[in-house]
Amino acid sequence: MTQLPADEHFTSGVSQVTWQKLRKNGVVDDLATYSTRFGKNEMKPNVKFLEALLNSTSIIVNNVSTADEGCYFCTFHVYPSGSVRKETCLTVHGISNVSTKLILSNKETPQAGDVVSCSVTGKPAPKVTWSRPDWQANESVVSNEDGTATVSINWTLSTEDLEDKYVDCVIGSRLERIYFSNNTDTGETLKDRHHLVVAGVLPILVIVVLLALFIVYRHVAKRQKGCARGFIERSCCYSVVSSEGECPVAERCLPSSACLAV
Repeated sequence: MTQLPADEHFTSGVSQVTWQKLRKNGVVDDLATYSTRFGKNEMKPNVKFLEALLNSTSIIVNNVSTADEGCYFCTFHVYPSGSVRKETCLTVHGISNVSTKLILSNKETPQAGDVVSCSVTGKPAPKVTWSRPDWQANESVVSNEDGTATVSINWTLSTEDLEDKYVDCVIGSRLERIYFSNNTDTGETLKDRHHLVVAGVLPILVIVVLLALFIVYRHVAKRQKGCARGFIERSCCYSVVSSEGECPVAERCLPSSACLAV
């Protein structure tokens, strides 16, 4: 939040106060006006009147960013002498954007050869390093049209690097954490992920194998039970044939192909 004041010692004749901002391309933006007839008119969501009087006025710029940098004009419209303008300029220093990425060559899991990246935009050019002292920050700097600079550092992961869960991008006293994993909530490593996959899949495999064995057992037991029953029925049939000369249920004497295979 930034306060911009302006005042003039007028005793009378001021009909309106207007706040404007001059862009770098020469375009003038109306920000706010005040008059006794119409009251306050605030035209930008982040610009508010702190004081609204015809001879003394100030505005507050909230959520200041580099887009708010520039010169601001306060114009007192005085009748009949004309207008009196006051000027104040705002310079914004600080970090405007931070972007961190884990660039995977394999879309599912990190591995050696993948790249971690940290990119920071600010004014003046920010100092960006890694939290690990053995990582040398090879930085690139790009100057932007708005006067800011974007500093980027990258690091290619080795197998030893993957033993850790994360690394911090250090921007002054600020830390931005990059996890060596797609799951930034838990920060699990590649090794952790492998153990989780094995632990999750193994019980399912055991259940599938046990179910398959149970189905095979039921099938074999049923087939053996049917063959034993067929043998008893055939024996009964043969005894009937020998004693009465015919079999009441002849099909029972025919062994099935399944029983012959046993």
